[in-house]
Amino acid sequence: MYKNNFKNEKDTTRVIFRAGWHNWNVDSIEEKTSKSGNPMFLVILCNLETYQTIECYLISLEGKQWKLMQFLRACGVEIDQDGNCEWNASSVVGRTIGAFVQNEENNFINREGKEIKGERSQISNFRVLEPTQQETPEEDLTIAEEEEMF
Repeated sequence: MYKNNFKNEKDTTRVIFRAGWHNWNVDSIEEKTSKSGNPMFLVILCNLETYQTIECYLISLEGKQWKLMQFLRACGVEIDQDGNCEWNASSVVGRTIGAFVQNEENNFINREGKEIKGERSQISNFRVLEPTQQETPEEDLTIAEEEEMF
């Protein structure tokens, strides 16, 4: 019998999605603190065409939470005229939303000191999906193994 503990393992597959609007399922949301000490939420979205996931970091600090507000509205959370709302994880997890993918350069130095030029996908905007909105599948993603880059 073999025994393994995968608690601290993380999938290092980097997915590059086709730029543009996609339909996503909200898989999870977790409260975190950013590297600069700001409160934020880590949201995991699952692409409904490819079933690949992407992480979104949503800052929750007054004056910097426009993306969180956009995300909550896309999930159907009501925001009153004074800008207030109450919500919890069950208000957003399992919802289907639209999100815009942007691809940008992602250059870094690997463990051997070699410069690696790459690309990464990130979410820049969210929207409410209309019941009739459909995506047309086209080469939706490419996969780059980070392990091969190191």
